[in-house]
Amino acid sequence: MKRSFLLSLLFLFGSALGWVYKMAFGGLDEAFYRRSRRAFIAEVNGSFSYLFSQHGGKVNLQEGVDFPRAFDYVSVTVEFKELRIRLIQGRGELEAELAPTREPGDWRDLSFLQQVLASPPGYTPVFENGSLDQLAGQLQTGWDQLVDLLSEQNWFPGLTLAEWRKFIRLPSEEKLAILAGRKPKPGTHDR
Repeated sequence: MKRSFLLSLLFLFGSALGWVYKMAFGGLDEAFYRRSRRAFIAEVNGSFSYLFSQHGGKVNLQEGVDFPRAFDYVSVTVEFKELRIRLIQGRGELEAELAPTREPGDWRDLSFLQQVLASPPGYTPVFENGSLDQLAGQLQTGWDQLVDLLSEQNWFPGLTLAEWRKFIRLPSEEKLAILAGRKPKPGTHDR
């Protein structure tokens, strides 16, 4: 009887200690994450202000990738009429993914889309972990090309890089015939 009472007391003490630990450290991680996300959103609003005014965009405060709180990654989604941009920042890196508005969950890495648009096969205008200001400048410079690539007639995510490069250069009638006859394979998204 004495032994079961001590075990129960030890279990109760361990549970209470675990709860205090979780609240103390989990709460700090959550507070740090929220502060970092607010700062990132403010930085996005500042860097993308010209794009927002020119193309009618805004930050979607309700959407982003939910990373584990122990890491310093934050994510926000920026929405425009023609496209959506998911920005991910953490560990000194900045990533950008784009999706057409009509296919909101079909994300493609910006560097992959830039490779699709690249004229010579060896040329790769890849965004390399620069700042949000650099990214906004690149997006503004290539806006029309990206919107055209994400258009319904050019969006065919099941293709490899080389196939997609050929596909976007076809006449519209041939594209429509290909799109009508071939559906993208599930789970074959190139990144």
